[in-house]
Amino acid sequence: MQLVKYFLFLFWLGCMLICGMFLFTRGFLLNREVLHFQSSCKSLSSLGFCDIMFNSRSDINGEQILECTEENVVSKQLNNKLDSSQYCFKNNMKVVLILIDALRYDFAHYNENLTESETPPFKNKLKVINELLTNNPGHARLFKFIADPPTTTMQRLNGLTTGSLPTFIDVGSNFDTSEINEDNLIDQIIKSKKNITFMGDESLTFMYPGRFKRDFPYPSFNVWDLDSVDINVKAKLVPEMKNEDWDLIIAHFLGVDHCGHRYGPYHSEMTRKLLEMDEVISDVVSEMDNNTILFVIGDHGMTGAGDHGGDSEEEVTSAMFVYSHRPLIMNVKPVEEVKQVDLVPTLASILGVAIPFSNVGSVVINALPSFSAEPNLASNWEYVITALWTNIKQITLYIQEYAKTKEQFSTERLVGINNDFQKLRMQVESIGSEEELLLFIEDSTNFMHGVREMCAEVWAQFDSYAMSRGLVLYFLLLALAFIVIEGIPIGYLDAVIDSIFLHLAYGSVLTSLLVLGALKYIEFLPDIEQLFYFCACTISIIFLAVIVILNWSTISAHWYELSKSSNSISVICRLITLFSVVGLFSNSFIINESYTCSFLITSLVFVSVLDVKGEIPKKVNKAFELTSSVKSFLYSLRGKLLLLLFVLFILIRFSLVYINCRVEQNCVIEKPVLSDSSRCLLTVVLIAVFITAARLYLRSSGNLVGFSPTVFVSRYAPTAIVIATSGFWILQSLPRKTQYKLFEPWQLQILPRTAMCLLLVGFLTLFIRPLSVYHVSRRSDSMIPYDNIIPALFNQLKEVMLKRTGSDVKGYPVVFGLATAYSATFVNMSVFLTLLVVLLLGSEQALAAVLLTLSLWVLAAVSSISRRNKGELDEVPWWNVVAWGLSCLHFFYATGHQASFSTIDWKTAFLLSSGSSLTSYVIPATLVVANVFSSHLLHAMLLPLLLVVPHTLASLSPRLTPTRDARRAELELFERDRQLYCAAFKLALQYLLFFGQRVFGCMLSASIHARHLMVWSIFAPKLIFEGIAFIVTLPSMMIGLFLLQRITSRLDCLLRDIQR
Repeated sequence: MQLVKYFLFLFWLGCMLICGMFLFTRGFLLNREVLHFQSSCKSLSSLGFCDIMFNSRSDINGEQILECTEENVVSKQLNNKLDSSQYCFKNNMKVVLILIDALRYDFAHYNENLTESETPPFKNKLKVINELLTNNPGHARLFKFIADPPTTTMQRLNGLTTGSLPTFIDVGSNFDTSEINEDNLIDQIIKSKKNITFMGDESLTFMYPGRFKRDFPYPSFNVWDLDSVDINVKAKLVPEMKNEDWDLIIAHFLGVDHCGHRYGPYHSEMTRKLLEMDEVISDVVSEMDNNTILFVIGDHGMTGAGDHGGDSEEEVTSAMFVYSHRPLIMNVKPVEEVKQVDLVPTLASILGVAIPFSNVGSVVINALPSFSAEPNLASNWEYVITALWTNIKQITLYIQEYAKTKEQFSTERLVGINNDFQKLRMQVESIGSEEELLLFIEDSTNFMHGVREMCAEVWAQFDSYAMSRGLVLYFLLLALAFIVIEGIPIGYLDAVIDSIFLHLAYGSVLTSLLVLGALKYIEFLPDIEQLFYFCACTISIIFLAVIVILNWSTISAHWYELSKSSNSISVICRLITLFSVVGLFSNSFIINESYTCSFLITSLVFVSVLDVKGEIPKKVNKAFELTSSVKSFLYSLRGKLLLLLFVLFILIRFSLVYINCRVEQNCVIEKPVLSDSSRCLLTVVLIAVFITAARLYLRSSGNLVGFSPTVFVSRYAPTAIVIATSGFWILQSLPRKTQYKLFEPWQLQILPRTAMCLLLVGFLTLFIRPLSVYHVSRRSDSMIPYDNIIPALFNQLKEVMLKRTGSDVKGYPVVFGLATAYSATFVNMSVFLTLLVVLLLGSEQALAAVLLTLSLWVLAAVSSISRRNKGELDEVPWWNVVAWGLSCLHFFYATGHQASFSTIDWKTAFLLSSGSSLTSYVIPATLVVANVFSSHLLHAMLLPLLLVVPHTLASLSPRLTPTRDARRAELELFERDRQLYCAAFKLALQYLLFFGQRVFGCMLSASIHARHLMVWSIFAPKLIFEGIAFIVTLPSMMIGLFLLQRITSRLDCLLRDIQR
């Protein structure tokens, strides 16, 4: 196990870089501080209105409405900043809250000008909303319901119940719905001795366990299931309304959201789901009494592709529809849009409960029901003033308490808020007319909106101390690792990595973890996370610096030699690398990186081909000059390289078809040329051609001889996987009604589970018995297999020739596939990895995986010929590593992904489960990560191809490698295993540093653009995606190196057996 020391160093350095990145993100991606205060409520009926606010003798429209003297007022309570008491308008109103997940505003808004042919599938389907607005305008309101990004369901549910603003990092908890311990509307309703009935998405029961009088939770994570949750909720909703023991019913429908994820809003299924919701709303309206008010809301919208999670207008604009048999308060300035956090104080005012302490929303007066015979403002002045003043006092108190806990608000702003609060207090004391009441409503709303905007701005505060430490430590780790790998010659690396000094570094880091863990355990240190990151990185930097100092003479001498042999390709490689990192500081570059990567990689490879020295063609007769020149060029080294380059360019160009656009690019979705069924059939055929070509290569190389487990799996497993995958695609594409008639949902998952099991068997077989060779030890054992006739006949003729020369052939060993032992294993690995990615991506993006694998092999071939030409077989030059890394970035986009949460394909999570019995999110989350970062996974695991393919070409095309050593083909790798491991280690470290510098670029970019308008929509997601890509790359690369070691180990065992 000579690779162990290299594994340890790679793992240690990778983990330290990850620690530096985590230290930075702990300062950049902050959570909002949660205050554990609880609001309380005092009833108007017990105190009287004069106990809430004082005024002189006042009247509205000539009618006396309020008469209080200052002696009646507990004015100290109003001015006491520590008093969290509120004043609630008690009533017997009930609320039915229908939450239609992903209900975009234009889904609810009716457009009468559209003809039937012009109407998209999602438009004009909620007809009951339009009828109520038209026939009962005084009883119904429709608002644009603006969500605060990120537009993920868990964050929206949090905001809809607490009235608080989510922070960006909260998006990571969308699949870890832990209990909410912040003051919220649910707990306030229960505290007021009221009852809640819930039905729908089980996420809410995880957030508020044990809070509901009756709850009917259903699994929500299966986006392929459009109907199960909705059918159950619909069946429970109206019967629950007929009960008398509820004050709030929450019904959460998921079908519209799941339809968007699976089909998009322009599919006919969206029409069906919206018509179902129309029927649900109509049934609820028919069942309502005069003391019930209906709210129909969406938690977020969706893009044109049906996704959400970002901050585009389509994603943040949902709908809020309000209806009551009682008239709603009128004579208030019309409002077209409200914030989602405004729902909390509005519902609290209607139900007569306290507004949650951390709410930053403002009550929507237009959505309040009238409690008087007349719905005008004058008749409901007491209710309106109570709701507004309670809201103002609650928000002011919250800001003051939060400012004591976290010094994030400037003194000037706090003074301004206090002054505005005092002005509103004086204003409410002197209201004497309806005009003054309207002015108070406007000023109050502006005040609360201003406070919310201030919070949204200030809660993007950063811990500059943690960020700066993370940046400095990460940069030092990168720089020192680069000096070690680039400055120390490859012949000395083995001794440096094997030194006892590095083992002390590993032990020191582990010791620091144990000591800090013990201090945490005895509660001496409350939080050790950031301290461990800092200590581990600092210790590692010290040890790396000492290594550099001890070897400085060797490093300086080596760099001096390199400076004398610099070439154009090195300069261009550095410029392209610098451009790709500097581009991360531009939001336009990040948005369009999906297209710039293809340009960068093709440019770099093209320059490398031009840098190759070609042969000078011999003189020929003039009559055959043209034909001979073309022929000689095609057979020349440069001609073959240009041919491979042309193939690579075609593969990259075709892969651009599979790039999905970001929301910011405003791409027009073109209608596909082929139908879904035709495209699926073409995909299956081309994948079958791919695995057939791989099998033909293995057969021609003698690597499919015999009946070993490896040969058996390599021969039959890919075909079975393709059959299972294609069958799954075909059945999945059937109309839903047809699916229900043919099979149950869980039965459909049998095919992908079968494919996944076969893939796991294939991977395990390759690691346990990686060799695809067949050894015939004696003449009597010789055989001519029918499916490997050419290599078998060659070996037979070889024995005949040996007989004629008089050589002793008794017991002469015959080994099929020995010359391509390494490449055959990686061919099998690339086939299984490709089929895994095909299964994860689905039928629409599956061909991108095939293009990815083919381009990798072509790129490895170009690199190999170029290095053979320059005699650079001992180590891989930087341009090869950069090209491999740029290829990884390009195919990240070419497999349909973007550095944006709204483009994540969540369908992969349910590939192996019907979603009805998910007990853990580990497997679904793993599948999603493997899907999104499939390019990084495949590139990292196949990285050893850059070392193997140069020797593979020696067996396939000896004319390209005329040296005597080259004719031993891949056996040369085995004979020089120490050099192989050292070269593999250096290659892996170079590849790790390539992605490490990109993470550093994103970290520095995020720091500089911390106050940029696009920081949370572009720069922060880019940092997160690059960070996860780095974390995925590290273990994937080590798995590829481990496979390389397994091949060498098994070859050693095989040759020992032959010698016996």
